[in-house]
Amino acid sequence: MNESLSVEERKILAKRVIAAFDAWNLTPKERLLALDLRRRSYGTLRRYRAGRPVGVKIDRLERIRHLLAISKLLKNAAWIKTPCAAFDGKRPVDLMQSFVGLYNIRRFLEKKEMI
Repeated sequence: MNESLSVEERKILAKRVIAAFDAWNLTPKERLLALDLRRRSYGTLRRYRAGRPVGVKIDRLERIRHLLAISKLLKNAAWIKTPCAAFDGKRPVDLMQSFVGLYNIRRFLEKKEMI
């Protein structure tokens, strides 16, 4: 994913990430943390829900790429909010606020897929 995505492609990303958040029943605060948005950025979430495109910042696009990969790999949406022994008893949603956390969740699910 890179900044050369068209506006239409970025609109699709916004729609898909909001759908993933909805499926996971994330709170507005959890959604902001997953996207690395400031606490008062609820307007961004509303714009995404309304069909506005995701911005072109590489870090935001990379986060969304990982979130959508997690969504695709996840077989049980409730898992996101369930403490996981693989993450020292932390809930995956609580790890999403860091890029490393997103990466670790994705890798964990990819490995589970291979079992």
